[in-house]
Amino acid sequence: MQQDNSRNTSVRRRPSQLLQGIDDRRVYFVNSFRATPSAANEEWTLATSHYGGDFVSVVGKGDVYATQFHPEKSGGAGLDILRNFLGPREAPADQPPAQQSSASPCCRLASCHLT
Repeated sequence: MQQDNSRNTSVRRRPSQLLQGIDDRRVYFVNSFRATPSAANEEWTLATSHYGGDFVSVVGKGDVYATQFHPEKSGGAGLDILRNFLGPREAPADQPPAQQSSASPCCRLASCHLT
């Protein structure tokens, strides 16, 4: 992901199915607030970006993810992130695979804006 005006680069900190195939493609940011990377948030920080300083741009824990940028406004990179979110998941190596269920999986996408 690359930087230009309201678009920015993310640097992966941890491997993630969500960011698979994104590499250095650009994503769209339009926020003025940020979380600074630290030892306290290192466990769930998947990617950081730099614009006037480093900030957390993607977090994830289990099957819950959040991005500081807008995937829906990030062109092909954003579509790939949404596909990765909705696509099949492999169980982490330290967890057994979930048992098969006849119920279909449920995913929820929520856009959160703080004012």
